[in-house]
Amino acid sequence: MSKVKTIQQVLEKWEYCTLKADGSYHRCEFEQASKVFSLSADMLEPWMDSKHPKFWQIVHFFVLSCHNSAQAFQRNGRIKEAEYYYRYAHSRLLGFFNQRQQESAVFYERLVIELYKTFDLLEKHLTTRNKQRLAYDIHQESIRVINQGGQRVTSMKCL
Repeated sequence: MSKVKTIQQVLEKWEYCTLKADGSYHRCEFEQASKVFSLSADMLEPWMDSKHPKFWQIVHFFVLSCHNSAQAFQRNGRIKEAEYYYRYAHSRLLGFFNQRQQESAVFYERLVIELYKTFDLLEKHLTTRNKQRLAYDIHQESIRVINQGGQRVTSMKCL
């Protein structure tokens, strides 16, 4: 793969990979889909900590790539890898509460929305695998981190 230098090039490559993986997924080629969806998340990862004007697009696409990777792995019977990608997206989002404490209320509202969507998928994945306690512990830790970052929530099930 050639080196991608600008965010626009990254987003174009992400779109190409996502469409390719989506095609594989719909042909029930879950192994190929999971590989390419994972690649799409990996290419966005270095841009996640930037203060780029397209930050929210990067975050949203990263989360979407992780969700798609998890779903493809799950459909391929690779449950541990599916859980990894749900947890990966969740932990990256939680990390922003500590890393970027001087952001606006709108920043945190958008972040919490992405986090809620991700936690919902992670919780469903865990509870269907009889890991309710782990889902509960992740829920409690999420609330602690969010509240420690200056936001106030009592549940990750607000949406």
